[in-house]
Amino acid sequence: MPTRLSFRATAITDLGLARRQNEDRFLCDETQALFGVADGVGGLPAGAHAAQTAVQAVQSQFPAAGLAGARDWQPLIVAANAAVVAKGKEVGGPYGIASTLTVGTLAGENLLLAHIGDSRCLWMRDGIATCLTTDHSAENEAKLDPTKPPPPEKWRLALARCLGQPDALNPDFSTHPVRPGDQVVFATDGITRVVSESELVAVLAGEKPPADRLADLIDLTYSRGAPDNATAVLLEILPSHD
Repeated sequence: MPTRLSFRATAITDLGLARRQNEDRFLCDETQALFGVADGVGGLPAGAHAAQTAVQAVQSQFPAAGLAGARDWQPLIVAANAAVVAKGKEVGGPYGIASTLTVGTLAGENLLLAHIGDSRCLWMRDGIATCLTTDHSAENEAKLDPTKPPPPEKWRLALARCLGQPDALNPDFSTHPVRPGDQVVFATDGITRVVSESELVAVLAGEKPPADRLADLIDLTYSRGAPDNATAVLLEILPSHD
């Protein structure tokens, strides 16, 4: 859907220091105003296949979706899940494969989000970052149901929702008004687990070219040990020239 907002977008992905393979993928399609990240789930095989399958499924079907509201993401997320499940039967062995997916598009003056997993979307305005997504971790899911005991410490951050599950999906959908001067960041947990929201603002709100600011963000993850693949998409809403 055409947007009335002017924008620019830049993406970066990096292996990090502890992984043998980059299992992150990103969407940075300015033509379709389609942005997001996917992260192959650790502990399962073929994470790169899972993330790649997820983003390809969304990107290929997005033109026909005609998104007007956030819940219009539903069939695309269902299709992406089906694609990951099918790929898992080919390459994943008995347990299949899985990926996070946090994806958004601009429609009019709104950001329409779909989210499942623990990648994040953060919105930055006037030097303040607000996380627009909630991690679907075992710990957070337990908080939603007080009848359930909290998970053991070692499973606290384990994913409770992701793509690749044969069961019914329960993704989050949300709509967020944006305006010129806003920044939106999609990031995998290789960044968000080692860089705070205030640090993200400090790095990404500078005067450097966008690609240089993202490179500085990756440098910051390296200073923290870069324990995972690190991927980010930076979407900037530009001043109107009307």
